[in-house]
Amino acid sequence: MPDDDDWFEPSDSTGLWEYQLQSLSVRWLRTALDGLPEELPVEVAFYDGVEARSLRVMHIDLRGSGPEPSALVVTVA
Repeated sequence: MPDDDDWFEPSDSTGLWEYQLQSLSVRWLRTALDGLPEELPVEVAFYDGVEARSLRVMHIDLRGSGPEPSALVVTVA
């Protein structure tokens, strides 16, 4: 990952989204990412309070029962 200190403390002025007791939604992603190049890679990182490490997206699926999913699930390794 690039050494970009702004992402350590995301806010309205330095990051796209930060967990503020509201779950990240597909609607939010659709709106926020509209206009980005379709071939732009998606990276996932885990921050342990000291440093970040990249994770590999292994699987994307839907969770739920019945006709409507209850969550989009991204599994990483």
